[in-house]
Amino acid sequence: MAIVWDVLGAIGAASGVPALGWQVYTWRRSGPVVKVSVYDSPASRPDEDFVLQVAPDVTRMLVVTARNFGRSDACIVGWGFWLGNNQDPDRERAMWPHEFPLSSKVPFDLLPNRAAHFYYPKTSIAERMSKMGYTTARGYVGLATGEVLKAPADTPVL
Repeated sequence: MAIVWDVLGAIGAASGVPALGWQVYTWRRSGPVVKVSVYDSPASRPDEDFVLQVAPDVTRMLVVTARNFGRSDACIVGWGFWLGNNQDPDRERAMWPHEFPLSSKVPFDLLPNRAAHFYYPKTSIAERMSKMGYTTARGYVGLATGEVLKAPADTPVL
């Protein structure tokens, strides 16, 4: 009879440990999990000229994208570019661009499994950076919780 209890105990342990692991995983994913990325995009597509109608001199756009991989909402209250200088790492500064048409409007309620896109002309940020002496830029978003989430450091902006 002791062997039966040993087998039942082994079955319980074998099923209980993965179940506990799953509970920890889902608990950690219960809140918002926002990831930020930046990419370079043409201002128009062959089949759609919507951006060029807004600004005919813009040919390239930088797009800051915030995507919520979590299970609850997150509220984006700001976005921009975090400027830096390779020669002077202590000299960093945030730049808040004006809203460009087609960008998500701030404040933005970022629902689970959704994304917000913020557009900015690439030539405009390049001119500002050269005037102010900055060499690097990373996209970021600010959440209503006070968190500032930056794009990965290896994301090329210029």
